[in-house]
Amino acid sequence: TEKLELWKRNHILGKSRKSADLILNVPTVSRIHARFVYRENGYWIIDLNSKNGTFRNGELLVSGEAYPLQDGDRLRFSDQCFTYHRAGIVQPPPESV
Repeated sequence: TEKLELWKRNHILGKSRKSADLILNVPTVSRIHARFVYRENGYWIIDLNSKNGTFRNGELLVSGEAYPLQDGDRLRFSDQCFTYHRAGIVQPPPESV
C-alpha cells in the first residue's frame, strides 16, 4: 500500500507537481484534489472541488468543508484508497518547513 506522510501544518494532495506536495500521479485525481490542515491537535481534510470527489469512510465530502480525521479513517481520492493513522504527535508540526 502506498503511504502518504503528513509532516507540516498544511498539505495539498493532487497530481500537479507544481501545486501539490503529496503527489498522486493518477488520471482520475485532480491537479489539486484535497488539503490536509493541522488544527487543534489533529489533521482535518478539505476537498478542493475535485472532479471525482474525496471520501471519508465512504461519505462524499462537501467541497470546501473541513472534516476532522480520526485514527483508522478510510480516505478515498477518486479511486485511490488510504487509511489515516494518527501518529503519536506530542507537539504540533512546525509553522513552516
